[in-house]
Amino acid sequence: MHIIVRSIRSLASCLIVLLAVSSAATSRAEQSSSLVSEIIAVPTPGAVKIDGLTDDWDLSAGVWSYNSPDLVSEYSVWTHIMWDAKGVYYLARIADRDPMKNATSGVDFGRSWQGDAVQLRTIFDDRTPDEHQMHMTLYYSTPEKKPYLIVSHGGFGDNETGAQRPDLNTRFGPTMEAVGGRIAMHRWADGKGYNIETFMSWSYVRLSGQPLNSGQSFVFGWETMWAKAGRSEDAPETGQVHRIADGVKSITANRIFMFRARRDWGRVVIGDHGALAITEDQKAIQQRKLAAFTDYATQGSILIAYELPAGGATRPRTPSAPRERCRVTRGGARSWRGP
Repeated sequence: MHIIVRSIRSLASCLIVLLAVSSAATSRAEQSSSLVSEIIAVPTPGAVKIDGLTDDWDLSAGVWSYNSPDLVSEYSVWTHIMWDAKGVYYLARIADRDPMKNATSGVDFGRSWQGDAVQLRTIFDDRTPDEHQMHMTLYYSTPEKKPYLIVSHGGFGDNETGAQRPDLNTRFGPTMEAVGGRIAMHRWADGKGYNIETFMSWSYVRLSGQPLNSGQSFVFGWETMWAKAGRSEDAPETGQVHRIADGVKSITANRIFMFRARRDWGRVVIGDHGALAITEDQKAIQQRKLAAFTDYATQGSILIAYELPAGGATRPRTPSAPRERCRVTRGGARSWRGP
């Protein structure tokens, strides 16, 4: 490609064209953030103990959420779902350099999301008389040294999420312990993350109390929050440093106000077998995104010629950091002047 530029205005126009060409080479589908619309819930491979460990899990259908593919070691979450005749099992494996920090205590739905936490947006039997919408917060209380799974039932009384359901809040309550619900957390051995493991019984999540069958689905989306690093004994109530919203239907989903974006939430499909290739596929997707994020696969050189007024000067610029996208050189010269 040979481009002759006769003015600064033309130069700017040409640069815009070149950027557009470069952008076209990387499709919008390969943007930096993850986009997970569906999770396959695999059957449990055997008895499952809710202890925060993964040795009794089939991890083959996990999905990987992140805002940037180069930050997965600090801010990312793997989400896994299993099921059996008793209920649904949820596992989050969260990369976090200062894990399990949240200053909230007890069943406090209004504050518990303001630290390290996960919030689940889920609806069983969506748009039916048996609809059960739940907003769950999973967090570890740093002061109490205790994990919590707390639930608000129904919508928020708006046009998006629908009516509030005080009747269901009364019927089911804000926790699941009475019907066998369980939660456990486990800090990684290297201190760079933690697991959240829960069990939710069919008798709690579905108004009928009956299990879903293979091929059926329920609405499911999630938000993961990271607290600002605090002292070893506590954590801030506000000041999150990172947040990921995933489990959404499309790239245009409202991830900023995820809690209200009911129409955008994804789904979980009940699968009939495990040992899938989804986890490996997710790793490959992240690698492709990382390559697109860091390697623009530029081939060959592009000549840009332009004229300067008498006495005018210009200076080529080379990147000062590996991630910078612009490289301009001219035969090794650091600067030159116009005629």
